[in-house]
Amino acid sequence: MDLLRSLADSFAKLFGRQPLPAKVSAVAAPVATEPAWLQLARTDIGIREFPGTAANPDIMRAWDYCDYQPPSGDETAWCSAKMCEWTERCGVPSTRAPNARSWLKWGHELQAPRLGCIVVFWRGSRTAWEGHVAIYLGTGDRPGTIKVLGGNQRNGVSIEDYPASQVLGYRWPTTGGNSRTLRAQTAGAVGDALTTSALAMATMPDALALSTDLQGLAAWWPWFGVLGITLSIAARLVTIWARTSDWKAKGV
Repeated sequence: MDLLRSLADSFAKLFGRQPLPAKVSAVAAPVATEPAWLQLARTDIGIREFPGTAANPDIMRAWDYCDYQPPSGDETAWCSAKMCEWTERCGVPSTRAPNARSWLKWGHELQAPRLGCIVVFWRGSRTAWEGHVAIYLGTGDRPGTIKVLGGNQRNGVSIEDYPASQVLGYRWPTTGGNSRTLRAQTAGAVGDALTTSALAMATMPDALALSTDLQGLAAWWPWFGVLGITLSIAARLVTIWARTSDWKAKGV
């Protein structure tokens, strides 16, 4: 195959045509099954900082999704800002924070990385405030590294290998079915339904009991009511706790 490509390129150059394009790396090519934020990030590969005092508008655009005004244009560390843009443009709430380590409180933690998850690295030292945030792609080309796509990598958006030993955490967005708040609210709705049903049965005339089976079941309705009230109260306490945790994570 390489020999055929070489011959085709030589033929094309001889007749003044452009040589065949090189094979596109599978890592760099968007895939429809990838998370939306990863697909969007791939379209930004190649964006780079402008030299001097000028600022690349494709980088500065990211700060519209971050509650921070960069003091040094596109030379202000912007890896977190780009991550905020990629997630929010896909309908996923971000941290809206300029510091990479803010992503350690975003979503929920993964015990093992998966394609498209958010990776947070430490810089300087594990206990320092500096960090880097990027999107996980897989195992790196060098031993002990992982491959990530991120902003502010070699002053641009690129795919690079980073040391796995500097990973602080892998994160995945908490939305829909894996939301603690949503699960608690669902449990509260079930509790409310049990309580309402129990109260309705308690006030229902015996004449409406159509069978002895239903009459026997009615004896248990007070306990269903107790269960429903307990479930409703517990669910609301969990909802308050989950929302408070989210507010703290976002710095509210």
